[in-house]
Amino acid sequence: GVWNGTFPSCVCSTPPAPALGLGVANVNVAACSAVGVGASCRVNVTCTTPGLLPAAATMVCTSSGVFSGDAPQCVCPPLSPPATASGVTGYTVSCARGAGVGARCDVAVSCAGTLTAGDPTPFVCAESGSWIGTLPRCVCAPLAAAAVAASDVVDVTQCAAVSAGASCAVVLTCQ
Repeated sequence: GVWNGTFPSCVCSTPPAPALGLGVANVNVAACSAVGVGASCRVNVTCTTPGLLPAAATMVCTSSGVFSGDAPQCVCPPLSPPATASGVTGYTVSCARGAGVGARCDVAVSCAGTLTAGDPTPFVCAESGSWIGTLPRCVCAPLAAAAVAASDVVDVTQCAAVSAGASCAVVLTCQ
């Protein structure tokens, strides 16, 4: 006689749905049911808001019968600062893609000429799918007091950290 049929194989059972992360409304693990050892499957997500983008995860069935891989998440769209601002020659963003809700990205600015770059500023991915933060700016170099009589007072404090294209008041008090 001849044997017919197929040999049994080891498979991973359907993984439990991961805990819902921030911005995640639903996790679908159906594609991972009865996956063979070494095979992969996609775990899809549905996001709570249209502004968030679903980032599916790939899970792999390990020889121990459990899945490994990162949990899927909902992410903000890439952070893209405006093309131009006064005195700005460019922006550098520390994370442009794949930032989940609550993730922080820093934005730094490059400035033209003798303008000075402000400190990098943080932006946070909100559950609405938007980035919350304030862009850094280019500022004028500190203003030096003009040469005046020794008894006179020149106050340039209003001119500290003035943005490119803005004006400030210099106060001269004559004694």
